[in-house]
Amino acid sequence: MTELQNKPVVLGPMERMLFEKLFDEYHKLKLSREETALVLNMSVNKLDSLRSQGFGPIYSKQDTPGGKGAVDYALEDIIIYHTNGKVKTIEKGTLKKIMS
Repeated sequence: MTELQNKPVVLGPMERMLFEKLFDEYHKLKLSREETALVLNMSVNKLDSLRSQGFGPIYSKQDTPGGKGAVDYALEDIIIYHTNGKVKTIEKGTLKKIMS
């Protein structure tokens, strides 16, 4: 979800087209760190750095044995980040737009 946690995100025509293109290419609704970095045209290290600083697209972290969870990104959140620019993760599942 985006800024308003309880309101569903409605993708506009351009965002919907991007969603369909990504879904056709990857055949899934969530992408790995590597796939997300490729879509956003950045290195995995840059994506990880943004995430550790509280920036970048919203992500999910799955609990795994050993404490290192697999991180993935929903297509919708990748598209929102890509089309809306800079966002800052304030707390789990919430975003705040950063003024440029």
